[in-house]
Amino acid sequence: MDWVKAVLKTPFAYGMELRPVQGTQNGFIASTQSIKPSATEVWAGIKDAVKLANYYNFYSPTVIG
Repeated sequence: MDWVKAVLKTPFAYGMELRPVQGTQNGFIASTQSIKPSATEVWAGIKDAVKLANYYNFYSPTVIG
């Protein structure tokens, strides 16, 4: 995430983890039952981030490629 902000000069960078297995703190190993709820939460967060970026006019006409 630091590289994205530093090199690509993006105003936002984020990473996500799934819900951890019950009783652990490791979000990189998820139970099958936690995948859909995690995806639902992540999708809600992405939609809110897009709304916020739109509100503050963070969109850029340039395409990174």
